[in-house]
Amino acid sequence: MKKIISNLIHALYIFFAFFIYTLLQLLYFFRIPKTWKPFYNILAVAISLVGILLLAYLYYKGLKHQKLSFNNKPHWDIKRILFSLGMFILLIVCQVVMIKFFYANHISANQKELIHMQQRVGSLFKVLVILVAPFCEEIIFRGLFFNYFFTQDNIYSKIFGIIINGFLFAWLHDPTFSIFIYLYWVMGMILAFTYLQTKDLRYSILVHMLNNMLG
Repeated sequence: MKKIISNLIHALYIFFAFFIYTLLQLLYFFRIPKTWKPFYNILAVAISLVGILLLAYLYYKGLKHQKLSFNNKPHWDIKRILFSLGMFILLIVCQVVMIKFFYANHISANQKELIHMQQRVGSLFKVLVILVAPFCEEIIFRGLFFNYFFTQDNIYSKIFGIIINGFLFAWLHDPTFSIFIYLYWVMGMILAFTYLQTKDLRYSILVHMLNNMLG
């Protein structure tokens, strides 16, 4: 019973984090008069930074619940940087291959929404896609998820954790369960594997940012 209650509380933490991320995204949907845009852009970025810091606080607070030794110093080293670059290349290759052979002449609903958003938002779009989304999604999907679930340091926990984590990532990006859900599933699993192997959220954020820069 205690374990069930604990899992429910942890799930509420994650839902709260999603709520914060949703509010941050809404900042980038408003149509603002041109005269107000410079001020609004600064305000949106400032609020986004506060939101990311709040999510980071939830992540660091939850590190005590896992047994996989995440976030140990030193945070940066050449081996993990090279590994992350390799995961980034794998991520791109998987997307190119899957799009070419399975999704030719098709665009996912998520991608269509991003194109529409880019036309509406303008310069703020890059801030959302390259900075806000990678930070928030990695903190929530990789950081908070593995803080509270699949915390055992064994191969079975890691494999199931990666599969389920990838599926949840795919579901967020394709809630209609179209054929594109498999593409996002693979992407989510690669990012989860990156986090579990490097044991530092900075590397999956880096891979996610590089991917979105090309997207």
